[in-house]
Amino acid sequence: MEQLDSYYQYYKNVDGTILIEIKLQEIMQIYDSLDPSPFYQKVLDRNAEEYITEAVMDFPAHILLKLVVYLPEKEMQKEAARELDQAIHNHFKYKTNQTQRELREKFMGGRMALIIGVVFLASTLAANIAIASQPDNVINQVIRSSLLIIGWVAMWQPVNTFLYEWWPIRRKIKVYRKIGSMEVSIVPY
Repeated sequence: MEQLDSYYQYYKNVDGTILIEIKLQEIMQIYDSLDPSPFYQKVLDRNAEEYITEAVMDFPAHILLKLVVYLPEKEMQKEAARELDQAIHNHFKYKTNQTQRELREKFMGGRMALIIGVVFLASTLAANIAIASQPDNVINQVIRSSLLIIGWVAMWQPVNTFLYEWWPIRRKIKVYRKIGSMEVSIVPY
C-alpha cells in the first residue's frame, strides 16, 4: 500500500483494509432519536454521519475501507444492532440520492443564471454600442466602461457554478456511494 499521510496512523490497517471504528455504549447512539422509522430505515445521528463521512474523505477513493461498530454484548442482541449494517447502507444511499438532487438543482440554477446573464450582457453590449454612436466625452466613456463591467459581472454566477461549485457536491456523491456499499461489521467489546 502506498505511503499515507501521518494522520492516517490513527486508523487500523488490517490486510490492506483501513478500519473506521466507532465505539458505542448502546446501539441507539448511532440513530437520530427524533426519527420514528423502523431501524433498517432509520436516519443516523448527525454526529455519527459526519464522523463516518469525514473519515472516508480522509482516504483516496481506491483505498479499501471497512466500518467497524463496537457494542457491548447485551446491545448486540437488539433488533437495532442486527439491522445496523442495512440502516447505514440505506442512510447513505438516501444521502446519495439527496445530494444528486442537490447537484441537479445546482445545474438547473446555473442554466437559469446563464440565460439571465447572457441576456443582460447582450443588453449592456447593445447599450454600449448605442452610446458609442454619440459624441465622445468623459461621461459617455464612463457609462460605456460601467456597462461593460456590469455586463461581465452578471456572468460571474453562471461561470462560478459551471466551473467550481459543482465539484464539491460531486465529491460528496462519490463518498456517500462508497459508504453505501462499504462493509460494516458489528463487533462486541
